[in-house]
Amino acid sequence: MATILIVDDEVDCRRPLATLLKCEGYEVHEVGNGLEGMEALNRRDYDMVLLDLAMPVMDGVQMLQGIRKQAKWANLPVFLVTAQHDSQLLSNARAIGIQEYIFKGDTPFMKMLELIKRHLGEAFTPRRRGRKPKPRPEVVQPDPSTVPVGSFYAPAPGMYRRPVTTAPVAAATPTTPGRSHHGSRCPDRSPTQRPAGGGSRKYGSVQLEYIRRND
Repeated sequence: MATILIVDDEVDCRRPLATLLKCEGYEVHEVGNGLEGMEALNRRDYDMVLLDLAMPVMDGVQMLQGIRKQAKWANLPVFLVTAQHDSQLLSNARAIGIQEYIFKGDTPFMKMLELIKRHLGEAFTPRRRGRKPKPRPEVVQPDPSTVPVGSFYAPAPGMYRRPVTTAPVAAATPTTPGRSHHGSRCPDRSPTQRPAGGGSRKYGSVQLEYIRRND
């Protein structure tokens, strides 16, 4: 796997970036200024340098000039990772020779990783980082035969299909005239079976027919 050198005087900025790159499988070394960065480059070979702009002892522009003066580092990819939005400094750094410039806090890590892999000649597969979603529990429907009627967990009417049984319909019996609960005679509700000797009585606009019976 590739080896990356991070040159930044702010530990709070370079340490999280180094941790994320290590999780991607890269070998990462950290230094605090440009002078330490030049010493690290002289000790071993690196595949990429992530360089801060404003640093004590030796800033990013001075280290970049020292890198490009050496023929062995002429093709070494250098990313300028800075919080300064000075267009003149960025123009000078680009003229000296940087591949990309990245603003701290404005560039997501996945975008930075895509640029790093592109300049290292590696394939980039975007993926989501962070906490994995919890699996949803499987919902098991209760068996209607085991749930008591009236229970809180009983299924709603019509939720489950049940076989419908039809009971035989009893034959209709002909109605006969009779008495009401207060003893008065009731009108016959079956005009087709009304015997002779009936009559009619008018209540308002309703004509009611009745039958006189001999008790």
